Amino acid sequence: MAGVPREHTDWMIHRFSGQTTRLLFDDFVSEPFDILDGFDQGDPGSVLYYLFYNMPLARIDSDSGIYIDDLHNLAIGDTLEETTQKIRDVVTRRGGVNEWGVESNSEFGATKDQVIH
Repeated sequence: MAGVPREHTDWMIHRFSGQTTRLLFDDFVSEPFDILDGFDQGDPGSVLYYLFYNMPLARIDSDSGIYIDDLHNLAIGDTLEETTQKIRDVVTRRGGVNEWGVESNSEFGATKDQVIH
């Protein structure tokens, strides 16, 4: 439990609901359409929003941590295979990183991830 007062969560729901945008380029102007997720570029609250949003991700493993929207996980072992398996388990197990990503509308993939041995 993050301990965020109900007044704050109610305000955030109100803040992020009903937003629209339109595309403008060359001679094209789209009709307004709903923004389904995200927040304004440069929003001063974005650091806090990301921390609350990603907090469950950091709790998946005791050797995990987050910084804004980046996850790091430390795996210690005697062999490359052992550490690789530990990371693979954190990512693929039930309740792991991949499952959190699907439930939270967050994309994970080889083009965005790095492993350092």
